Amino acid sequence: MSDTATGNRLSLVDAAEQALRDWLAPGLHREGDRLPPEQEVAAMLGVSRGTLRAALQRLEETGEIVRHQGSGTFVGRMEAPTTFGERLEAYPSVALRRGLRVSAAEIKIEQRALGGKAAEALGLDKSVAATTISYALMANGDPAAVVFEVLHPGIDLPGDGHLRASVERGEMVLDVLIGLGVTVVFARTGSARCS
Repeated sequence: MSDTATGNRLSLVDAAEQALRDWLAPGLHREGDRLPPEQEVAAMLGVSRGTLRAALQRLEETGEIVRHQGSGTFVGRMEAPTTFGERLEAYPSVALRRGLRVSAAEIKIEQRALGGKAAEALGLDKSVAATTISYALMANGDPAAVVFEVLHPGIDLPGDGHLRASVERGEMVLDVLIGLGVTVVFARTGSARCS
């Protein structure tokens, strides 16, 4: 039985994947930077090139690296660290690793008055208008949840077209904010505070 099946330890590929993410996360690399040759990275991580290639394939699937035949491996989309030094990962990437394909249906993006609980959570008057987004979250084509997100009016958002396209791909608004480089200070179900 494999280590992953027993649940006791990570497989070599899982460990290499996490080590690569940890290596890329501190911000030493920027999007588009070329990574060292595979043999150097494998030696650095203490794994075989086969194990490294399997881990790189996973990162390529999530867009964290980009490989070009004959040109090398490059840093892809970087996850923004939180103020606590942790890296938040976009929900579609987590879902993909777990074998789920996520998307959204019945998306509504509106400007409306916050109301009681949302205004209280964001520390604003309940008459203040804010962007609200509601949609049905789909997992492998089946409805999984209804999501309602309210954004603080002080956050600069991309246009509705960009926001809608991101949500259609299964990204939550928190994923969009992280992608824009908004530092997430505090988040919980129902609200998020950003700086």
